[in-house]
Amino acid sequence: MAQAPVTLRSPGEGRAELVFHEARLEPAVCAAALGLLEALREQDGLRVVTLRGGAAGESAAGDSAVGAWPLPPETPDLEGLALAGRMVEAVAALPTPVLAVMAGEVRAEGLELALACDLRLAARSARFAMPHLAEGRLPCCGGSQRLPRLVGLSAAFELFFAEGWDAERAEALGLVSEGVAAGELAGAGTRWAERLAEKAPIAARFLKEVVRRGMEVPLDQGLLIEEDAYLLLQTTEDRLEGIRAFLEKRPPRFKGK
Repeated sequence: MAQAPVTLRSPGEGRAELVFHEARLEPAVCAAALGLLEALREQDGLRVVTLRGGAAGESAAGDSAVGAWPLPPETPDLEGLALAGRMVEAVAALPTPVLAVMAGEVRAEGLELALACDLRLAARSARFAMPHLAEGRLPCCGGSQRLPRLVGLSAAFELFFAEGWDAERAEALGLVSEGVAAGELAGAGTRWAERLAEKAPIAARFLKEVVRRGMEVPLDQGLLIEEDAYLLLQTTEDRLEGIRAFLEKRPPRFKGK
């Protein structure tokens, strides 16, 4: 039986991994990913989602290897790009933190997919590019909006007009959260996901919503959004657990309630 183009794994409690096994974000790949992402939004107990390229095999420790990040479609068309756009927006709409683990070429729609994630890890051998202008087209999966918000206007124009960045440059400008050796990428992704899964899940969801919404409104309105979320969080069991753990000098045991 042929392997599905995208699969969903549960490597640990509160964690989910969306694995892209195909080399490119062709329509069938995007449709498969979209269906899994919609299911993830309804999953109880979810604390962190990791996106990565397909595994070439298993390491001696049993960890999945990280394959190359999916490239844009071979011959982009309007219908296929619209589907890719819906998939990217479904990633951005996930309420939990989303981690991208990237290797190889990260370009065009593939990079726009990474930009929809909250954190991005990359192999030091990875390269990043937005080659739309050289192809006579524009970004259509959020890249023209998310890239400047992430790295600033000047750096965004640099990537749009230049040949591309290596992982060191991408990390220096904030596009990449951490660059690691290719052989350490799978382990780094696991460590980041485990740390994120340990955080208070309701607070993490609130924080993601507050930061995203706050970027779209003036500062005074953003402060009100933050205040509302802070007050609402005080009504949760997790907030009381955080206080008790601090007073008792022990690690908190958050339940997402």
